[in-house]
Amino acid sequence: MRQPLLAVAIGLVIVALYSRAGGFDLLPDPIGWALVLGALRTITHRVELSARSVLWVLGIGALLASAVLWWPSVHDWFADADPALGWAIDLPSLTFCAVLCHALSVQARAAGETFATGWLAWTAIGFVLSALAPAVVIGGGVESLRDPAGIVTGLSQVSLFVLCLAYAARAWAGAAESPRDAGE
Repeated sequence: MRQPLLAVAIGLVIVALYSRAGGFDLLPDPIGWALVLGALRTITHRVELSARSVLWVLGIGALLASAVLWWPSVHDWFADADPALGWAIDLPSLTFCAVLCHALSVQARAAGETFATGWLAWTAIGFVLSALAPAVVIGGGVESLRDPAGIVTGLSQVSLFVLCLAYAARAWAGAAESPRDAGE
């Protein structure tokens, strides 16, 4: 794959979009996560082994959680269950996105791209806040933070999508060198 961050962007859009017919999601999240995981090996070839391992574990966890939730009866059960269970089932995907942003920011920093480093680091922080917010809102009963937490989550998702598109052609993001560039 020449630009694996494009596959990540498409996969994340499939995960984020939700359209039900007959109880089933027409854009199954497992397909999106499969695209993301398929691109992960190329993107993280320069990432240290521990971070790469964490990304794989979280990505597979998100894939498995989304596969379980694709079934209407399971999805409805989680929708009616305690909100903390919904948070727990979303935690692998939010944490994956945070770790991915951090890993990409480290790669961008190593390539000397400070602008990309900053945006990716802030997006990672947004995902960390998104992952932790339910503990405060649900566990701490701070309902006034529910809407701001939702906004941070949405902005983090959009930011990651845009950043994947913006930096897809960068070598530090796993893009293959074009034959034209190799000849120069």
